[in-house]
Amino acid sequence: MYLLTASLQGENVEAQRCSRCGLPVTWGISLLDKHGVCNYCNYYDTIKDKLRDFDRWQELFKNHLDTYKGKYKYDAVVGFSGGKDSSYIVYMLKKQYNCNVLAVTVNFGFMPTMQAIENSRRVALGLGVDHIIFDATSPEIKDAFAEAAAKGKICGLCTGLCTAFTRKMAIEHQVPFYVMGADRGQLFRDLSPENGPLSGAGAIARMLTPYSEEKTRRSDNPQRSKQMRKWLSQFGLNPDACQNIYPDPQSLPSTNAFPLSLQFFLFHPYNEKEIKHILQQEVNWRLPEKDHLHAHHDCLFHDSITYFTRSAVKTTITTGEICVDVREGEIEQKEALQALQIENEKLDNMEKPYAVFREQFGIEEEIIKKAEKKFRKRINFLRKLRKFQLLFIKPKLKKLDDL
Repeated sequence: MYLLTASLQGENVEAQRCSRCGLPVTWGISLLDKHGVCNYCNYYDTIKDKLRDFDRWQELFKNHLDTYKGKYKYDAVVGFSGGKDSSYIVYMLKKQYNCNVLAVTVNFGFMPTMQAIENSRRVALGLGVDHIIFDATSPEIKDAFAEAAAKGKICGLCTGLCTAFTRKMAIEHQVPFYVMGADRGQLFRDLSPENGPLSGAGAIARMLTPYSEEKTRRSDNPQRSKQMRKWLSQFGLNPDACQNIYPDPQSLPSTNAFPLSLQFFLFHPYNEKEIKHILQQEVNWRLPEKDHLHAHHDCLFHDSITYFTRSAVKTTITTGEICVDVREGEIEQKEALQALQIENEKLDNMEKPYAVFREQFGIEEEIIKKAEKKFRKRINFLRKLRKFQLLFIKPKLKKLDDL
């Protein structure tokens, strides 16, 4: 039984943390049981043996790649920002899986940063992989990001466009797989029955199934493309731009299969310290200054967006990601709390946290403050609604339980 009442009434909720992973109850739909353990930890305990069966999942990942390896010019396209995660994926696909890789860096002008672009060039050159830097700095894209920023949705648009342009390259170059670099913290941060469809469990379960042409067509189809174009249009992009960014899928030559998206770290373990060490030793990747756990040096807006979410809902996205590392046994709770303290101190010392919005898009701080208030109201409403529903509904996530 979870302690819903205190969370609903807001009784000193900011001081409440999971006794195991350190997650504050201000994160997502966070509930504590009588032992002080959060619902995310309790659910993870029921599926961790499956999610961490890396022998099984790496073999599945290999089987996906082997389906068409060597049949086309490239075996995989990688969305490649030059950050630690995408750099490691390019390295592993080349060295461990012996793939012919096309690395695609989508340059929005603020993401990746110049430092990350330089890292991407060093890694691609060192590994001998083909590398495209895709220019996405058009006025239409810039206006779309300005619209997203005013709505507090800039990260969602950035992630969506990175995936869309990487998918577009896979379609145009007839590549069977496009591999993205969300780490396990990002993949599992919302994973609990209480979050329902927003947990991402359905997408995770679909990915962890054997390869088939039918699977690719369930994952990507004209109807889904239509939905994605509709989603893009909310940021002011016209129909032609949406069609160009997210065209209908096209079958691979001599097959009925569409290019398939794979999340590399769903199939592989994730240890940030080890990844950084390997990259520095093997491919001349350079560690950014003032680095810390789950830092994102490849985006100019990251610190400002982190400040935005903390101001709006008391916690940052990084909070959920770091607590996943604790559940996975990669770090101790003490290290997680230290990392969160470092992040909060950094945010506290930001003199003009929203100045970058004016510099990049001409958006004044007042507009971001309004977006912050709207974001807070929307999230708080959804939390209260979902917690009220949980008083009457026992949630389940059978899709992952049945893996």
